[in-house]
Amino acid sequence: MNDSKTNSYIFNSTFSPPKKNMRTQELIGGAEILSLQQDLQVFVDGVCVATLQSLMLCYPERMLVEMRASADGIQVTANSSSGSYSDSETLSATLTRLSSAMQAPVHTYIGGLPGLSVSAFYRGCLEISVNGRQLDFDEAVSKDNSIKSHSCPPVVSAPDPAALDRK
Repeated sequence: MNDSKTNSYIFNSTFSPPKKNMRTQELIGGAEILSLQQDLQVFVDGVCVATLQSLMLCYPERMLVEMRASADGIQVTANSSSGSYSDSETLSATLTRLSSAMQAPVHTYIGGLPGLSVSAFYRGCLEISVNGRQLDFDEAVSKDNSIKSHSCPPVVSAPDPAALDRK
């Protein structure tokens, strides 16, 4: 992927320990992020363009999932995991459509798309950043009633052992 491209789109998601074998859907600028049985898949217009296989979503600590997409390529990573991608012809056509869609206003749906039933739900803490800006779930076009904004516990860093020794 060419990092010098100015029209690249970044999706960051921080997960805190959820239950296993759950499904969550997010729509970010036409890209649907689907997690099913600990695999994380990225769909654009119903086409799977990337998959993180055997992704351990039940980390004891927070986990960062990051997606960078532009008309030139897509990259999905989670901690030390990497992904597999659809064939280059399918990926190229799909990313061109995504890049075009991202030029228009973006609608954010949290907890799935309106009118589509979901048989299982994500439980845990989810923070999403797009292009380095954390999304405020209160500003979403649609948010499932089970989603609670600003409910993730604050990140607490461990004290510096050297500082403790000085006391």
